[in-house]
Amino acid sequence: MPTTRVGTVGPAQNGDYGSSNAAEGQPGAGMTSRQQRPCYSEDLDFIRETHDKLIALTLELEFKERKIADYQSLLDKRGSRVSSLSAELCHVKSAMEEQVRHRQAAEMRIMDITLREYSNYEGFQGLLKKLHACYEVSTALSEEIKELRKVNTLLPNFLDCTKKKMKDAHAHMVSIRMIWSKKNKHLSAELVSCKKELDIKLQVCQDAEASNQVLRGRLNDLELRIVALTADNAECRQNMQRLVEEHSNVLADNKSLVLQHRTEKEEKDQLIAQLRMLASKLCDLSDLDDGSALKLFEALGSAVQQLSDECNSLHDRERAAKTTIEALTGERDALMAENRALAEKQKDYNELQQAKESLEDHLTIHKDFAENITREVHHQLTSAMDTLKQVIQESTNAQGPFEATLQTVVGEAVQLRTQIGLFYDDWSRSQAMTSDMSEELARKKEEVQRLSAECTRMDSVIREQMAEIEGLRSGITNFEQLAADSADDLARVQAEAESLKESLAAAQMEAEEREEAARLLLEKDTQISLLEAELQEKREELASLVQEKVAAVDDAERFREANQNLRETVFSLSKQLEQERNRRESMVSCIFICAFLLQWWFLEVRSL
Repeated sequence: MPTTRVGTVGPAQNGDYGSSNAAEGQPGAGMTSRQQRPCYSEDLDFIRETHDKLIALTLELEFKERKIADYQSLLDKRGSRVSSLSAELCHVKSAMEEQVRHRQAAEMRIMDITLREYSNYEGFQGLLKKLHACYEVSTALSEEIKELRKVNTLLPNFLDCTKKKMKDAHAHMVSIRMIWSKKNKHLSAELVSCKKELDIKLQVCQDAEASNQVLRGRLNDLELRIVALTADNAECRQNMQRLVEEHSNVLADNKSLVLQHRTEKEEKDQLIAQLRMLASKLCDLSDLDDGSALKLFEALGSAVQQLSDECNSLHDRERAAKTTIEALTGERDALMAENRALAEKQKDYNELQQAKESLEDHLTIHKDFAENITREVHHQLTSAMDTLKQVIQESTNAQGPFEATLQTVVGEAVQLRTQIGLFYDDWSRSQAMTSDMSEELARKKEEVQRLSAECTRMDSVIREQMAEIEGLRSGITNFEQLAADSADDLARVQAEAESLKESLAAAQMEAEEREEAARLLLEKDTQISLLEAELQEKREELASLVQEKVAAVDDAERFREANQNLRETVFSLSKQLEQERNRRESMVSCIFICAFLLQWWFLEVRSL
């Protein structure tokens, strides 16, 4: 009897189950769900492949970021090398300024010595006047003796001749005095004008020195700002490295979460299969009032409750993952803001470099102006020496009948002898300065050769970096191609999700299968959103990487231009030193020739 009851009830229940399916208009719904499982497994395989591709792209991106960090460190080293070269250039400028100050101090000492010699010369002139008076007295006495001896015979003729000679001598003396007074006035006026021009040029030199001091102060301020910007740049790079590490950690956590989600999904599929087996067994039961059936229903309810709890926990994890994604998005925005700030600081650094170059141009202009003033003073001194030679020649031609003129010439010869001594001192100092300048020129030539070798090496390094940058550009192109492939895969997954949604709308499943399909669609949507977010992040990282590479190329070009400018500056400095050496050698040769001529003239005067 129990067997008959089970056999009669079972088909009836199966018939009711089939009639309910027929009433709902869904024949063969169970077969449809079984046919869709392979499609889901193919989607999972595709998602796994996409995830593996994303992991490979992430590893490649980390490798490229490490290479970028190496390039940044190399650029920092080059920046430090450029700053050291700037410091050496400032040291050379300070040494040149120290030489200018030493030369000014030597000129002041020469002026003091000249004033002391002039005072000694005035005392010697007084002594010569006294000797001249004594000599005139002795000459007068000798003439009186001669006249007394010849007074008896030649007194009338001698008186006539003496009167004529005295008249002629007086007229000649008056003419000579007038000529000398005119020449003295002219020379005094020229001396006053030369002193005024010299004062004006000295004032201009002092103003140029003051402006140079101001420009040097501004240059020091700019260098301090450059150092501060370099420190900020290093800090921003450290923050970027830290955020990259955090991003890699988040990717690792995401990978672990994906694996955990996969295991949970497999467990859930097993649970669903077991529930379906239980449902099929319940359909075969004959008596709903049986105690075993009630226990099975209670176990089924507890399993459903546990399944709902697991769904709630999965929703909580999903919300936690969303909060993590939002936090990462905020960090990404902060990183982009720091990158923009770093770009602004780079722009300020470029402006400071331009200001520094303009200040160096101003310093070069002031230096040329000071050299022009020195050249004009040297020309005026040469013209004064020529005028002095002309006056001495005229005085030599005018000497003869008057011993007073001879005494004046002797005094001038003594003065010229002192000037010859001063010229010899200047000549020795000029020789010492010439030797110093020769040594300085040799050092500068060695420095120029060293800087030329350094510039050549920097050019080779820059070419190597340009080749590496081209390789990175090709890698970026490949990365863009992979991103495009990922976008195509994402579009295909979205199309499959849309087809699943359409099939869900077309097929009217039962409540449990509809809920399962909706859950699968939700998982697909979450996976699609995650893939879209990762693709967007990859695109943003690719854009930032492209910007960094462009910035690196710009930095390399800027360093090449700075290297070329430094080389031109060093060459111009060597040319200026060579010109200064030639000018000093010509000046020393002129002084030596003048001293030789004055000494020869002094010997001629003494022989007369």
